[in-house]
Amino acid sequence: MQILPYMQRHRQMICRSVLCIILFMLIGILIQWCIPSSSSFAFKGRLFYSGFALALSLFLWNYSRFYIGAFCLYTVIFLSSSLIPMLAGQHVERVEVTAAYLIGAALFLFFTDLLYISRHIRKKSVCHVLDGFLYVCLGVALLFPLLVWGYYAVSGHVLSATIVLTLFQTNGSESLAYLKSQNLFMWGGHLQRFSLSSSAQGAYCIA
Repeated sequence: MQILPYMQRHRQMICRSVLCIILFMLIGILIQWCIPSSSSFAFKGRLFYSGFALALSLFLWNYSRFYIGAFCLYTVIFLSSSLIPMLAGQHVERVEVTAAYLIGAALFLFFTDLLYISRHIRKKSVCHVLDGFLYVCLGVALLFPLLVWGYYAVSGHVLSATIVLTLFQTNGSESLAYLKSQNLFMWGGHLQRFSLSSSAQGAYCIA
């Protein structure tokens, strides 16, 4: 009998949480529906759990508009990197696209939840160190999809596991010569600065 009064007192929060879970799942299903494939929809259970985690994080961050915008941008960057093969005329599986959607969301929620916990540490010095470390982790994680985009923009090809393995299997001088010919060092530096500066700006806005 105590559940009903609790639900009445927190009706708005419960409605927001349920709406958040439904929207996250619908977006994931819609993304898969837009991908031409004969396979069935993937990760339906994980979409629900990720939506639940998103609802919890939004509650912790008091439904901050900046937090919602940062989450959407972070997730879209990961999602868009999985769609690059379509630009090159290649086939993309629903599993790959959904996995990128879930990974981007999971990384953002994981690190920002840790940020929320670190804000409640009494020692300010420890709090600042943890904040800086977590924002760097957010930026480094964002670097991977940006590198995929950078490689496609420079070379016109999709960065695949085969290319990465080929670079590791060749000797160091040939690998360096190839990377220099594609201007990947320049792109990598720009992308690293972009990802870290974005994380630093996020730290300023969320703080």
